[in-house]
Amino acid sequence: METQSLLPNERPNGYSYTGDELPSDGQENGIEPTVMVQRKKQWYLNWKVLLSLFILVNLVIVSLVVVSWIPDTDEMQDKFGRITNGKLESFHIDGWLDEDNGGLNTEYGKELQISTSMKVWFDYDLLEDVEERKKFKRLSEGIIKSFCFNVQNISTYDSSTFLGSLRIVEPICLDLKDGYVNTINVTVLVKPKMIKIVGVLKKLWRHEYDNLNIRSHLDINVHKYLIPGMHFKDIRVKWDDFIDWDKIAISVKELHDLLQRSNLGLKTINVKEQTNGFHVRLVPKVTDLVNDISRFLRHRLFFNQAFVIPALKLDVKVPDCLELFSIGLSNAYIRTEEFRFDPRVDLEDSQEPIELQCELEAPLPEQFITQECWSFNGHRITPLTKMLNKLLNSKDKVGVGISADVLDQKHDKNQMMSQLLVAVGYVPVYGHISVNSSTLLQECVLEDISLKWQDGRLKFVGSIHEQVNLSFYEPMLYKNDDSDDRNSTDAITVTGIKGKIKLYHEGVHFLNVPMEEWIPVNSVIERDDCGTPQLVVDVDVGSDNVEVLNKWELSKVFNEMVFQGETQVEYRNALDVQVTTLLGGFDVLGLEWTGETTVT
Repeated sequence: METQSLLPNERPNGYSYTGDELPSDGQENGIEPTVMVQRKKQWYLNWKVLLSLFILVNLVIVSLVVVSWIPDTDEMQDKFGRITNGKLESFHIDGWLDEDNGGLNTEYGKELQISTSMKVWFDYDLLEDVEERKKFKRLSEGIIKSFCFNVQNISTYDSSTFLGSLRIVEPICLDLKDGYVNTINVTVLVKPKMIKIVGVLKKLWRHEYDNLNIRSHLDINVHKYLIPGMHFKDIRVKWDDFIDWDKIAISVKELHDLLQRSNLGLKTINVKEQTNGFHVRLVPKVTDLVNDISRFLRHRLFFNQAFVIPALKLDVKVPDCLELFSIGLSNAYIRTEEFRFDPRVDLEDSQEPIELQCELEAPLPEQFITQECWSFNGHRITPLTKMLNKLLNSKDKVGVGISADVLDQKHDKNQMMSQLLVAVGYVPVYGHISVNSSTLLQECVLEDISLKWQDGRLKFVGSIHEQVNLSFYEPMLYKNDDSDDRNSTDAITVTGIKGKIKLYHEGVHFLNVPMEEWIPVNSVIERDDCGTPQLVVDVDVGSDNVEVLNKWELSKVFNEMVFQGETQVEYRNALDVQVTTLLGGFDVLGLEWTGETTVT
């Protein structure tokens, strides 16, 4: 039997060639092995290309859908503007940024560093259109989810007034979930226009919140892979949307009440006579006020940095007849010394931080000493008279208008302080700066009193001797100094006196002695035995126009005078005094004192 060859693609026992292996001899049916490999690789590459195209097409479709959801820049800016809510929680003034070393200082710099804490959240229900709300919420919460952005070119205005520029160094990141509260701690660098900011502070001080229209213009660069490089320009943010003005109003009222209840006084006053005026050194009692302000800064503004207040020059205006601060003391040169203010530390009572040096030259402003506000009992009440009477009445506050400026403006660190002070202008300052007349009157004696009937009328005769304590005063010459011209430097003299003397016997008011006309007075400044300056006043008084208030008590007085030769009475004086100084003349009204004397 003839043996036949096998079929090309067959093997013994039914084995078939699948194409996955090569014939052992390297070729079969005339097909080269390399051709088979190339066909296999080509088919594999075609499969990968098709799969890639399929994925790419799906990505394009998804991207087109997503992009169709993403509004354009203006629309997105509008939507985020409508759903964004914010609240300023706190802020802390860190200090001025030092350009040289990058550190912080409390005196000077072009940018003020402020640390703030804010809460920001998104409320999608603020979008009125339901479909628009769903689509934008799906985009924000489901796809974008969160994003970060840099804030640039922040310019702040009150209406059209430019207040300054701000910049935020760190990027801000926000979670877009509906209602999720993002807490943002941001460091803000402020380059303020101090003169313009003072206008805003004045509105705050006067509670004119309706007149505030503060807004910021800013640019934002958003960083998110789905919205790369999106840039929002000229976003306008109204401060009303995130500042609680009611909370600020509480703080302003607290500061206002703090200043209103402050009880300023004088701890030390020294007056030195000069050729054409006086040099005055004042140490006001401001410890309580400074401590109150320190606590306010610590607790309300979270400000706890010590800083130096440079030496200042002060301009003072005094009240006119209508209590308006319209009379400038152009003859006064007043300055303060430099002092360090540290709100972290409360001052002790002995640590008065402010000292005033004042040069007063003659004369005082004419309006201050001659303008007649009103008159009574022959007195012309002038603005100076009114102020002096308040000084003698502890119940009345004395007020002046004060403006300040930096004394030395050569240093850059003082220029911003100067701008701020000039913009503030005149500020009314009130205080109980009272002078107790009982402490000034070292001795006041009504002596050599006699009562007698003459020409059918009761006549009163006596003399008043006063010694006024001038321990705060340093005259150029004293009357009891060795000098050939002792009268030439009497810078303070009393020239006249009038008023009423009330006499009491055993507690019964029985007699009034009116002195309705000015009685000439002799006065002189002398040293006492301890070397303390004192103003000595002597005047003879008399009146035949005596008012008898209790005849029975008067008869008892005369009986004691007849049978005992004298009697003791108590006097209570209310006198007006004419004073002449180098600066001008004035009347001091209603000086009161009491004592006992012998009547013969």
